[in-house]
Amino acid sequence: MICSHPTALERFETKLQDYLDNKGLKQSSQRSRIMRFLLLLPGHFTVQDIARDIQEDSPGIGAATIYRNIKTLVEAGIVRETLVDQDGQMVYEVLDDDHHDHIVCLDCHQIFEFHEEGIEHTQRKMAAKMNFTEASHRHVVYAHCDYKKGV
Repeated sequence: MICSHPTALERFETKLQDYLDNKGLKQSSQRSRIMRFLLLLPGHFTVQDIARDIQEDSPGIGAATIYRNIKTLVEAGIVRETLVDQDGQMVYEVLDDDHHDHIVCLDCHQIFEFHEEGIEHTQRKMAAKMNFTEASHRHVVYAHCDYKKGV
């Protein structure tokens, strides 16, 4: 039996094409290659990181093309800006349906994901109390991991 559910790649390709059609833009093989590359990544990334990796794999794709296309993929709802790292660089991740927040270790620079419904509830409650309707949010905790403390 063949599964009729679209794969993540197919869903993202459709989402991108809908965005491009809406904006009157054309799909390019470079944009498609960049998106496919990002969908294979295991977690968070900076544009500098992926530019290096993509150019190793596809030397014909320049850094400027990668930067422009990341912006397009963010606007299309495929990639999201997650946080700013310790060097002031934007960190991105492929958008998924599961909301999560982040803890960034200031020592080892790893990014950890977590979800805590209590935090979410409190944020919604405070927004409503202050007469706001939340459109989106980013919750990032910058912290030191225990290894630095000698634990």
